[in-house]
Amino acid sequence: MAGTDLQGTGRKKMRGQIMLIILAMSLLKLLIHLLVVGNYELYRDAYLYISYADNPQWGYIKNPPFMMVISWFATKVLGGSVFALRFFPALAGAVSMYLIGSLVKELGGKKWAVIIACVSFLVAPIFLRSNSLFQVLAFDQLFWFLYLFFFVRLLQTYNKNYWFVLGLVAGVGFLTQYTIVVPVALTTLFLIATRHRKLLWVPQFWGFLINVAILIIPNLIWQYNHNWPELENLKVIRENQLLTSDRGWFLGMQFLMLAPAVLVWVAGIYNLFVNKASRPYIVLGYSFVGVVLLMLLLQGKAYYTAPFYMILLVFGAIQWESWLEDKYKWALGVLTAFLIAVTIPMFPLSLPYLNMDRMIWYKQAMVDAGFESPFVWDDGLVHDLPEDYANMTGWRELSTLVNNTFSSLTTEEQKSCAIYAEDYAYAGAINYYNRKNKNFPKAFCFDGSIKFWTPKSAEGIHTIIYIGKPNALLLDNFENAENAAFVTDEHFKETGLPITVFKNAKPSFISAYLEYREVSIKKNHRKPFEHNK
Repeated sequence: MAGTDLQGTGRKKMRGQIMLIILAMSLLKLLIHLLVVGNYELYRDAYLYISYADNPQWGYIKNPPFMMVISWFATKVLGGSVFALRFFPALAGAVSMYLIGSLVKELGGKKWAVIIACVSFLVAPIFLRSNSLFQVLAFDQLFWFLYLFFFVRLLQTYNKNYWFVLGLVAGVGFLTQYTIVVPVALTTLFLIATRHRKLLWVPQFWGFLINVAILIIPNLIWQYNHNWPELENLKVIRENQLLTSDRGWFLGMQFLMLAPAVLVWVAGIYNLFVNKASRPYIVLGYSFVGVVLLMLLLQGKAYYTAPFYMILLVFGAIQWESWLEDKYKWALGVLTAFLIAVTIPMFPLSLPYLNMDRMIWYKQAMVDAGFESPFVWDDGLVHDLPEDYANMTGWRELSTLVNNTFSSLTTEEQKSCAIYAEDYAYAGAINYYNRKNKNFPKAFCFDGSIKFWTPKSAEGIHTIIYIGKPNALLLDNFENAENAAFVTDEHFKETGLPITVFKNAKPSFISAYLEYREVSIKKNHRKPFEHNK
């Protein structure tokens, strides 16, 4: 009896140690990202998401509504600082870390399995990058894994009430990024092919479908009312990006974007397909293969598969522990140290912790060593910064230049001035950095959902500050055009971006503007004048 008590005490102590490790790793993940939030400006897409906060809807041309909720809270409640905005993707990473460690524990993994899984997630370049940026990707990854987490619990416990939870997660995941359809569809499909198929023929599965429907129907109605813009997005992405993707590059990136954690996720595949103890979870192995093959077939971007690797890290860490804990327990520590050591040289490419000057020095060192590919942009040339980093600079200068241009106008010109941009990032950045200036006019554009919020009439507009290459609407309907400034930040991806002031609108401008706006908006709404109310 005493021996049993001691064993129970030992297990309780071990569980306590494991929980401390999980919490410590989650906190470390959060701190790593929060400590570097101020090194660079926001990524270009962030300025689009911020604009959603002023215009809550059930959908947007380029996104479902989840980012609107996050943006609203970050800007309206927390003040909209870079720290406030980047806190949420960092928090998503910390929650993902907690879920990874917890799932390892629930599946019987011990201390070293938890450490290896958590360290693998911590050092994987794709997750370091996504949790550093105010983008959809971090939240999409979280909801993919949250769905897989509860799916594993369903298989493990046969508690059919997990279907209700899975329905909620799938629904919210759909409102975050439509890609959640992929793991939901594949896991359900392959569930039919296993002994777990009886889990589908239960009343709770209908609860899953009902929960999903309740959450996604408002967004589907929005999509319908706006002529399914997501289908147009997919067409554009496929024509401009996916069809040019190289399948060999795609497969190579499956290894590079998680390096050096490849040692762990490959063990995860072995665990799911070979280890008899993991046979109940074989549906996850089939689903992973299905995700990769589907993305290969559709020529999807390499990082589309990233969330599924999180589940492989769980099973891979457990596999490594089972291989080594009896006779070579010391090797588990060596493996952990190796994961960290190999990451150090590439760390600046994954986490923007080096300031601009040091990053340029690092680039030169990498090029001298023969590793220039991370600094090659889509123009095929080597630049001082990785392309993603170049999209995190120049925005403040752009906003300051526009502000200075506006201030240089006469009082009468300011009263009749509107600010338009060629791109949603330009308009969003200008509004973000000038958000506290009550006298500064809001910038607009005819790109993305922002076009719905453009002024309904051009009456009273006699001056326009335009950012980008001027179009015929402006060139033909204003008497004067002056080059006001250019963005000079040499590291900005769009360095040299022009700012032009158009003055003295011609009488024809009012009707030309209305026609331009109607043509731009018409294709994205079924109801006439919906966005003129």
